Amino acid sequence: EMPGAPDDREDGDQVHILPLDGGEARRLTDLPRGVTGFAWSPDGRTIAALSASRGDTREADARRRGMPVKRPAPDAPPESDYRYLDRLSYMLNGSGFIEGREPDIWLVEVESGAARRLTRGGTPVTGPAWSPDGTRIAFATDRRPDRDRQWHSQVYVVDVGTGRETRITDTGNSWFSEPAWLPDGRSLAALGHRFPAAAGSRNDIWLFAADGSESGPGAGRNLSGEHDLMPGASMTSDITPHEDPHLAVTGDGRWITFTAPYGGSYELWRIATDDGSLVRLTEDRHYISAFDQVGLSGGASEATGGGRRRGKAARGGRAGGPSRIAYVRSAGDALPDVWSLDVPAGDAGASPSTPKRLTDLNADALADVELVRPVERWVTVDGLSVQGWYVGPASPAGSDGSDRKERRGSRRPAAPRRTPLVTEIHGGPHTLYGWSPVWEFQVLAGAGIGVWYSNPRGSEGYGQAFNAANFRDWGPGPTRDVLAGIEALVEEGYADPARLGVTGGSYGGYLTNWIVGHDRRFAAAMTCRSVVDLTSQFLSGDIAGPAFGQLEFGVTPWEDPAFYRDHSPLTY
Repeated sequence: EMPGAPDDREDGDQVHILPLDGGEARRLTDLPRGVTGFAWSPDGRTIAALSASRGDTREADARRRGMPVKRPAPDAPPESDYRYLDRLSYMLNGSGFIEGREPDIWLVEVESGAARRLTRGGTPVTGPAWSPDGTRIAFATDRRPDRDRQWHSQVYVVDVGTGRETRITDTGNSWFSEPAWLPDGRSLAALGHRFPAAAGSRNDIWLFAADGSESGPGAGRNLSGEHDLMPGASMTSDITPHEDPHLAVTGDGRWITFTAPYGGSYELWRIATDDGSLVRLTEDRHYISAFDQVGLSGGASEATGGGRRRGKAARGGRAGGPSRIAYVRSAGDALPDVWSLDVPAGDAGASPSTPKRLTDLNADALADVELVRPVERWVTVDGLSVQGWYVGPASPAGSDGSDRKERRGSRRPAAPRRTPLVTEIHGGPHTLYGWSPVWEFQVLAGAGIGVWYSNPRGSEGYGQAFNAANFRDWGPGPTRDVLAGIEALVEEGYADPARLGVTGGSYGGYLTNWIVGHDRRFAAAMTCRSVVDLTSQFLSGDIAGPAFGQLEFGVTPWEDPAFYRDHSPLTY
């Protein structure tokens, strides 16, 4: 698709409004390039829509791109698909060509649908957030001229009336995004980090002045760094829907709600905006993949659950209104459903209510299906504690004297019996497995095959040191972590050493390639969308560019070609 020629049959996703009291949806936006996201203004009269449109009509969009306005005649020869590309970053997996598709903020009146383009920086805009008084919008982008060479993101604030932009965070070696306003309109919370000279960097929750006075190097206040959590980490699941990370500020401005992994689970947390003290709102073996928060009027909600506070003790008298959180929850043997949780007013150390399940969306689909509950296992390698899970083969129907149709739900693996074992390796490398459902694993278990999956060094969710433990070590160290779990399952009688398989995608494909080039114990291996030559990946992949090699290996291929050759599976 040419940048100036939207498909005749479909102009992309548009925003529609549906009355809550019933009736048909009304289409609100009619932007030629569609809408990829939006945010309501505080008064509900305007939305800030993200769109790659350059004009508010097809004709205006084409003119601004220097493309023909008129459609060619049906018998005319096809238009040239020639592209002139002058940026290193011009294509992404799944999206295709991204040149000419950079979203800007458009202001769309809810009553009339009239649209006005607000930002014109030429770089992709994400995360629009209205100020409490509706006069400004915070967003994230990278306005640096070398944005193709390095991974950077800054938070900006744009004036709704004039379009004037103010940079809130620095333009150094940093990444800040997902802005959220505090109620006083003077401060912004953001998720981000300043890159270290090592592998994956931990996201923290920061506060910045909304007037740009803290946009210099090293400015801003890191609220969550002392806790070594990893908000924004990427949990792996092939069936649970998820959303981009975000921060939700309470109505009194004293707390920020967010999600982050801990011990393989993905939990809801709150952090105090004054002293950074931390409260864990949920505690289970589950994956909370999306949430929203609203304030409640009236008194505190009934509290029967257990909120655990970490870090500094809360001071008394920090009263704030109660709030309700709705969230999407799944688990290793449970598909996604919507749950809710009430957090009472007063000191945030007070216990939230017992979580309440609101939906049972997959009841019919699971009526005749038995899901196997993963079993948590740990191994110690090179002084590192590595968490993993074993999904044992499902019992054949009737093998335990019962009918599977009468046993809907989940079960733990049976007593040890030597069965085939497939080892699954996640991508990234800076992502994580956890207490999330992976349908592929259940399919293998249903076929009588056990599954081992773990979080080798370099995985997210265990703090910055563990996340960076694979710096200059994509192959040997993580291989030892993965193999240690397999060896324990063989030794304990769960896995047949003659019927071992290994597989993974992206970085998981890299490590699969590395393992089979160094170890001959596997009877089968499947590598998916993988890397076999690091130099080729560095120069031509979607994440190509100097930043990748410098962050993961400390050098580029032209600085140390021997290192890239020695760490490429193709060499072996």
